[in-house]
Amino acid sequence: MFKSILVPTDGSAVAALAIGPAIEFAKSQRARIIALSVAEPPPALTVPGAEFALPDPDADGDDALLAKARANLSALVAAAREAEVPCTAVVMVAPRPHEAIVQTAQDQHCDLIIMATHGRRGIQRLVMGGQTEKVLLNSSVPVLVYRPQRAA
Repeated sequence: MFKSILVPTDGSAVAALAIGPAIEFAKSQRARIIALSVAEPPPALTVPGAEFALPDPDADGDDALLAKARANLSALVAAAREAEVPCTAVVMVAPRPHEAIVQTAQDQHCDLIIMATHGRRGIQRLVMGGQTEKVLLNSSVPVLVYRPQRAA
């Protein structure tokens, strides 16, 4: 039986599709949900002897990133509240979201991670990366992957 379930979200439509099943599962287990959103700062360019980041006209530093991360959690937290599933929201800024997910699962003593996957393939997967795959490879906590059905 699971007692504490980490549900990370990036605010995407795919992640939103996993909210209902994750809450349903948590309710069936009488578990609490740790809702996590990790804001990823813009990548830094490294030049020998110097490090700098490309300016992002849409970001005002960590405050803006954290505000976006909080907004990403709103639907998950509201749905958990409506289903009467205990839920704690966690937001953070981290350059590698998969590491933050794995670390949060450990820090919060979660016994399961439920996360969605975009199911990217080919060049799109190489370019965009796969946070779910990275979590699967690095987590000592079991991971349940929700993959929405593609339209035929």
